[in-house]
Amino acid sequence: METQTQVAPTPVSFDDISLDHLTFNETYRVTRGSASQVVLGLRHMLTKLQTPTNDYQTTLYPRLSELTQQVVDRYVSTFLGVSEPVLRQVVGANLNGPRNDGSLYHSVNSGVNRSLTYGYAQFGQLMKVLTNRLRFVTRREASSVERYRNSAEESTAYLSLQTMCNTFLTYLSTVNEEWTKVVETARTQHNVTPQRSERPQRSERSERPQRSYRTNRYSRSTQTQSVAPATDAEGFTVVRSRRSERSTSDRGTGYRGRGRGQVRHHRP
Repeated sequence: METQTQVAPTPVSFDDISLDHLTFNETYRVTRGSASQVVLGLRHMLTKLQTPTNDYQTTLYPRLSELTQQVVDRYVSTFLGVSEPVLRQVVGANLNGPRNDGSLYHSVNSGVNRSLTYGYAQFGQLMKVLTNRLRFVTRREASSVERYRNSAEESTAYLSLQTMCNTFLTYLSTVNEEWTKVVETARTQHNVTPQRSERPQRSERSERPQRSYRTNRYSRSTQTQSVAPATDAEGFTVVRSRRSERSTSDRGTGYRGRGRGQVRHHRP
C-alpha cells in the first residue's frame, strides 16, 4: 500500500519587508490587503492625483497629494525600516501578511464594501482600512499567539510593535482631521453640497435564495413576498432582510400573513 508523503511548507522569509517586495494590483480587493498593501494603495493613488478634471479637484488634489505622500513616507520609516532581525520578522508577519506578500488569507471586515478594489478606493476609505489593521495589532494580546507565548524575545518585539502602532494611529488621527478641514474649505469655496443617500436596511443572508417552506398544499403561498432590491451608496444591489417581511406573522395563533391586512389561515 502506497503512503502519501507530506511536503513541508516553504518557510517564509522576512529578510525583505519593503513595499517593493509586496504584490499589488489595482484590481485587488482592499479587504484582502494587509496594512502594507493598503499603503501601496495610497502610493498608487498618487498617480491619479496628477490630473484633476474640474476646479474642485484642482483645489483638493495638491493638498491630498501632500498628505498621501506624508502617510506613505512615515509608514515606511516607522515600520519597514527596522533592522533588528526579530523585530523585522514580527513587523513583517503582522503588517505585510503571513506570506510577506501583502495579502491576507481571507477578507477582513474593515468598514468598507467587501468588493471595493484599489482602483476605485478613495483616500478616506484606505485610511479607514489602514487604521483598522493597525488597531487590530494594538488590541491583540501577545499571549493569544502561541508563537509569542513560546518565545519571550518575539513577545517583547510584538509589544514594541504595539507601541509603534499606537503612535502611528495618533498621527493618522491628525491627518484625518487635516483632510476633513481641507475638504470643508474646498466645498465652501466651490459651493459643493455633498449628497448622502439613505443607508439601506442591513441585509441578513442577502446573498442566499429564500427558503421554500415545506407544506403540502400551500408551499408556494407561504413563501415570503418578494421585495424589489435597493442599491447602496456605491451602486451595489442590496436585498432587504426577510426579518421585516416576517413581521406580519401572528406568532400567537400560528397564522402567517402575506402582507398587511392579507392574512391566510391554514386549514386544520
